[in-house]
Amino acid sequence: MTPIDLGTERHLPEAASIPALCAVDGPCVSVYLGSHRAGSGTQPAAARLRAVLNTVDAWARQKGVLDPDREALLAPLRELEQDPELSYGQGGGFALFRSPGMLRQFRLPGSDFEQATLSGRFEILPALRFVAINREFYLLTLTQKKIRLLRCGPLGIEEIELGSVIPTDFTEFLALEQPD
Repeated sequence: MTPIDLGTERHLPEAASIPALCAVDGPCVSVYLGSHRAGSGTQPAAARLRAVLNTVDAWARQKGVLDPDREALLAPLRELEQDPELSYGQGGGFALFRSPGMLRQFRLPGSDFEQATLSGRFEILPALRFVAINREFYLLTLTQKKIRLLRCGPLGIEEIELGSVIPTDFTEFLALEQPD
């Protein structure tokens, strides 16, 4: 049996991950679930994932996929239903790609797209637009009281510690104080 590539990091899809998805032969399950917002009337992702996987299971039966193969294909996806982040409706949209030798999960922030497919190849087209937004940049903020470096990306903003070598306020930067 081929070991499963569990590349299940929850990050945005990157251009480097697309060729590996394209090279896989089926059966391939592709699942896209949009973001859940509390009070929006949508079910938490875990419940929607369960319903989608039941549909995919029925499709696999119709296509003649044998019970042991079907169960082996869907079991890792069913384990994801137990993820607390999905059960409590937290987190943004995501995509799952599952074949007999691979399981990949990607975050798709702000996505409201929902789709599931079972075919000979992964359905990657909806994920491609997120490859384009997976960009990171840095922002240097300067005020008289503080100097900060921020790392900005599609998943949020994070302050980078400058350490003791780099001045952290304008006075220190201009070295206006006389040395002792």
